[in-house]
Amino acid sequence: MDAIKTYARVAKDDALLAMRVVRERAATWGVDPRRIGIMGFSAGGLLTTVTATGYDADTRPGFAAAIYGTSFEPYTVPPDAPPLFIAFAGDDVGEGVVSSGLALYAAWHAAGHPAEMHVYATGGHRFAGAPPGPPSSSWTGPVSRLARPGGFPGLTRRDGGYRPASQP
Repeated sequence: MDAIKTYARVAKDDALLAMRVVRERAATWGVDPRRIGIMGFSAGGLLTTVTATGYDADTRPGFAAAIYGTSFEPYTVPPDAPPLFIAFAGDDVGEGVVSSGLALYAAWHAAGHPAEMHVYATGGHRFAGAPPGPPSSSWTGPVSRLARPGGFPGLTRRDGGYRPASQP
């Protein structure tokens, strides 16, 4: 796990640089810079989480999607944290995947930020590449909403936080 911690810090620097470069070139590429986010699977889910909790104004993801990721430390949820999508299978035997997903959702929720979590009964680890069939193969529909304008339905960003659209 110590090696993972070391590499995660290096990978985070790379992810933040990628966010910066894509944002800087967004207009040239015809991309809305507010809709640039990060999504990762397994170790990439860990990278997604460290990036979504450790950015600056130029590298803040517009959304984050951690798919069967794990974590090795508690995270401090930033005051302007992006919307978060979490998905994993309840039968995933990967080190800390289930407990990490639950803790990450709880931290985002406690901080008052939008988070959506999908726990599939079956699917194990690496279900994202599996052929259609098990319930976990439906993960693409829910996560695709994050990149659309509005992100999570019914929520709008106001005064540095997300509130139901019906609240002023």
